[in-house]
Amino acid sequence: MAVPSANHRDAWFAPWFKSILEDTKYIFDTQHGTPFIFPGTGTGGWESALTNTLSPGDKVVTFRFGVFSHLWIDMMQRLGLDVHVIDQPWGEAADEARLDEVLRADKDKKIKAVCVVHNETSTGVTSDIPFVRKVMNDNNHPALLLVDGVSSIGALQFKYVCLLGGGGDPILYGQLPACTLPVTSNTLNQTSCVCGRCIQQVPFSLTHTLFP
Repeated sequence: MAVPSANHRDAWFAPWFKSILEDTKYIFDTQHGTPFIFPGTGTGGWESALTNTLSPGDKVVTFRFGVFSHLWIDMMQRLGLDVHVIDQPWGEAADEARLDEVLRADKDKKIKAVCVVHNETSTGVTSDIPFVRKVMNDNNHPALLLVDGVSSIGALQFKYVCLLGGGGDPILYGQLPACTLPVTSNTLNQTSCVCGRCIQQVPFSLTHTLFP
């Protein structure tokens, strides 16, 4: 309370923030991803990933096996995406065999993204993300892999490099559950780790623009 507020427009801020972004890679166990840190909830991370990499009408495949995967699907539909939902009994994880069937049937490669909740908080079930990535690779499918890691990154073993088989994909991450940060830590409230292929799908990179 006795320390004056820091001015984010001061000259020291840009290099300091760049160092924070670099250090954030440790949480994702990567040297290749590009982290983004911004104020927001896990829901804000969902929306950011969907709207910056996809367009209305794009086809996506996702699993529903709990409250949070259901809410993510609701957002996808509200954003105008063509959502293929693979329903699983609540209490089970993503079924890679059913995903394999869907991807094999997509002969024209119209599916733009596969979306998976890594750890479904409402049921306590964790899905095998590297296996999901393997299924996509085995089908030589170019879809992006979007992962909700809100309650898993920092708490469960997660190797970002395991997801890179077909290209770069974003991983969503909300720090509050797994890193037990206080709610007031808004500057670190939402972190995403993104690789090159996703950055190419947005008009410009905020990180590169603000912090060259």
